Amino acid sequence: MHEHQFNIADAKARLSEIVRIVEEGGTVTLARRGQPFARIAPIAQPPREIGILDGQLGKAPDFDEPMSAEELALWEGRGDDPS
Repeated sequence: MHEHQFNIADAKARLSEIVRIVEEGGTVTLARRGQPFARIAPIAQPPREIGILDGQLGKAPDFDEPMSAEELALWEGRGDDPS
């Protein structure tokens, strides 16, 4: 995405548009009387770490087993909860 330039008066009136441009990865330059003086750019986000809890969480031994008809009915809201 290319750089956009707004004069201060336009920037005040078009803040939502400027925010959208920056959120989409664009850069906005602010100018006063046609002279650029500031730049608004997206902040680089650090990459998200995937799997930080790998091996630290367990699962029930029967996790992969099919539900019984009674459990399925409860899950679907069709049964009476015995608790």
